[in-house]
Amino acid sequence: MDDFDLLLIALVNMGALLVQRRRNRKRHCRRRRVWVRPINTRRRQQGAFYNLFQEMKTDPQMFHKYTRMTLPTFQLLMDIVNPSLMKRSPQALEPEQRVAVTLRFLIGDKVPAVAFAYRVGLSTVHKIIKDTCDVFGRLLGPIYLRVPSKEEYLQIAEGFWTLWNFPHCLEAIDGKHVDAQYPPNFGTLYFNYHKRYSIVLLAVCDHNYQFTLMDIGSMGKNSDAGIYGNSDLNVTNKMLDILEGTSCLSGTDIQVPYFFIGDEAFLIGKHLMRPYAGRYLGERKNIFNYRLSRARRIIENTFGILAKKWGIYNRPIAAIPENINKYILATVCLHNFLRNKEGYILQFENNDEIIENNENGAAFATHIRDSLCNYFMTPNGMVNWQHDYVTRGQNQDFIYT
Repeated sequence: MDDFDLLLIALVNMGALLVQRRRNRKRHCRRRRVWVRPINTRRRQQGAFYNLFQEMKTDPQMFHKYTRMTLPTFQLLMDIVNPSLMKRSPQALEPEQRVAVTLRFLIGDKVPAVAFAYRVGLSTVHKIIKDTCDVFGRLLGPIYLRVPSKEEYLQIAEGFWTLWNFPHCLEAIDGKHVDAQYPPNFGTLYFNYHKRYSIVLLAVCDHNYQFTLMDIGSMGKNSDAGIYGNSDLNVTNKMLDILEGTSCLSGTDIQVPYFFIGDEAFLIGKHLMRPYAGRYLGERKNIFNYRLSRARRIIENTFGILAKKWGIYNRPIAAIPENINKYILATVCLHNFLRNKEGYILQFENNDEIIENNENGAAFATHIRDSLCNYFMTPNGMVNWQHDYVTRGQNQDFIYT
């Protein structure tokens, strides 16, 4: 038997296999009892979108509870995403209904509950949510979630000093574990120290509770510091257009660079400030830790606002990691969108001269932290309540130096 005969036999076998698969597919289609369930055919008469949702539009308070936004903001959101959600098929759901279904899922309703209420098939709801979240991230992200410019960084730094009494702070950084159901075939990679499976959202925010930068998708077993060191958020990677050099602290000639602030999980650096470690630090260092914590809690509060508004964070998310990343990005973009359209935003100006300083490393950063620590004890840097705060209650046993 030559090569030609072998090739002919292989082609015949492949053809027979294709014919058998086609027959099996037709057999499966014949076994399916219904293509559209009868109750879903009455979607326009009894579905939530054509009844409850339209009625909600006449009650602003109830509409806000149902969608987490006002009707004018919802209409503005529709203006942005409507072209990308239009489908050619006449049987496809209209864009407004797709957005309503997705919002209810992100707010905390389970997929079966949304499908029953809107009279839409389960698989259709899953696909609508995934596609709509992808559109939210793709269209809202470049507008409402972007790297600040140098001018905007100056406004943020002024905002942290004016509102939260911490100078030269560009952002507050922290990580949030988003609980997920066990991802198949990943072993313990997503198993975190809370004894749960999770995906990490590492983010930074400004003084006004808006996210500015984020890293999504890291496995739950990784630490915040490890994720930060390998992400684009790491200021030492030179990928962020942050303010270089130094400028004077208000009312002094002390030169200090601009930096992010984080908790004790992060390593101190020229552009990343963390609290002093230890328990009995003395009044001066405890005041510094209190002042840094007061400014850093903004990121924790921002995570809290995010989780309070979007109930999807209140239970493990049943989806593959790729889709969970889309859901997280969608909620963050919606958070910033709503803060921008419905929240109160302050504008600041800062004309301080920036002086170049090329020093780097932990030693220099430690020196800067000590300078800030001393600055908070001076009339120009102190706040009236700081001494009472660190000496009250459980802090009465501090040993002062």
